[in-house]
Amino acid sequence: MLMIWVVTWVSDPANNSQVHYGLLYWRKQESELRQLRKTKLSFRGNKARWPELEDRVEQLVVLQRTTGRGVSTVTIRQKAKAIAEEMDMEHFQGGRPWCFRFMRRQYLSIRARTTLAQRLPVDYQEKVAIFRTYCRDKITAPSHIKEAAEGKLCHHMRVDCRRMGYDTDFMYCKSLHKSQHQH
Repeated sequence: MLMIWVVTWVSDPANNSQVHYGLLYWRKQESELRQLRKTKLSFRGNKARWPELEDRVEQLVVLQRTTGRGVSTVTIRQKAKAIAEEMDMEHFQGGRPWCFRFMRRQYLSIRARTTLAQRLPVDYQEKVAIFRTYCRDKITAPSHIKEAAEGKLCHHMRVDCRRMGYDTDFMYCKSLHKSQHQH
């Protein structure tokens, strides 16, 4: 790590560069710097002013996501303000900048809502039943299907010719012989 190398280089009492380059603060932090992970470059970023509040808000966000609900920054801010009132925190405002810093500190991100989080309509079962009866009656009625023993399997489908400019409906049947179509 560069900072540790610089601190060891500057530690020579005859070396006056520590004052010139402002490295006295690094010398004071030398023991802490040696304990840091190698991937961490320095002590960047502000620490949370309200760590207990942030822990509780993070627990709520994780709980919401495990139940399959989407979480937005607005809901995070509202929950944080409510918790701050419970904890009697006077100067907590819970603005957008706090929310984004909180999310960065806790490694959270706002994700798009998934289909898992969308609720089904109240009359879902009724709509499914109506659709199934429609499919059974209109699309695959037994009269539309010819038995395989009688000849080739065929679906008789009504085609509305008015969309194509004709006035009548006609029966469309794929791969039927002319003699079968004349009944």
